[in-house]
Amino acid sequence: MIFGRAPDGREVRAFDLRDDGISARVIEWGAVLQDLRVDGVDRSLVLSFSDLDGYLGDTEHIGAVVGRVANRLSGGRFSVEGREHRATRNIGGRDTLHGGARGWGRRCWTMLDATSKRVVFRLRDPDGAEGFPGAVDAQVVYAVRPHALEVSIFATARAATVLNPTHHHYFNLSGERSIDAHELELNAGRFTALDARLMPTGELANAVGETDWRRARRIGAARLDLNYCLADQGRAAPERAATLSGGGVAMTVLTTAPGLQVYSGDNLPPGGRFSPRAGMCLEPQFWPDAPNNPGFPSIEIAAGARLQQTTRFVFAKA
Repeated sequence: MIFGRAPDGREVRAFDLRDDGISARVIEWGAVLQDLRVDGVDRSLVLSFSDLDGYLGDTEHIGAVVGRVANRLSGGRFSVEGREHRATRNIGGRDTLHGGARGWGRRCWTMLDATSKRVVFRLRDPDGAEGFPGAVDAQVVYAVRPHALEVSIFATARAATVLNPTHHHYFNLSGERSIDAHELELNAGRFTALDARLMPTGELANAVGETDWRRARRIGAARLDLNYCLADQGRAAPERAATLSGGGVAMTVLTTAPGLQVYSGDNLPPGGRFSPRAGMCLEPQFWPDAPNNPGFPSIEIAAGARLQQTTRFVFAKA
């Protein structure tokens, strides 16, 4: 199915996936998850645009796979093999967010293989793109299985570089205007402490009081934009990270990533297609600004090395 045309005139295709209890639609632009539904619920569980123009004008990375480095890089600075580099600074000309102005979520991927239950997208990220050294061959695999969606990201570096991709889906399980009535539970007792610019200080804070979500509770007015530390390094198989519940739907997130950015969507622009807090992001990733915090798990990757990250979203009745 043709979803629209990219700015260069290329056709952007959409692919529908279906298995017992679940269906999804993904598109080549940004490797976006455009629609996600579970049987018995008459609404999509993710924020989305109905046409490509919405995604072309989007500044909030709705539904996209972001990279080469997700989250923030202070000053856009990072080092690879002892040599300093600087990525495009797309936050007030000062810092880098989600891979720069034309990161992976702002480009057209190519479908390599598609069936009714699985689609594989590919992106060749050239040396120097957005200031990142070394070419990278990336793939995203969306697969449905009974009552679950699995997203795997693979990336092979042709030269030493940094890599920390993630997917940026905004979930709203209830269909209500905001996610305030949802309940959240996190399998993490620490998070990366932040300064006033939302940059990690290098310290880990214990989750206590309002930052402690180890027991499920209503989100309410809580403003969340924190990386919770699931582990000190990536895991071999997906492990439980979070459960989000709303509108009679429970979604459990399992991932191999050592961190989970939890974002309550407060910066979605007022007056736009979606109002602030219309969706919640649960972004599996390495810890933010890792190159500038030596105590964090490293995101530097050697020439010829391959990154693999898998996240599974499992759905049930709440």
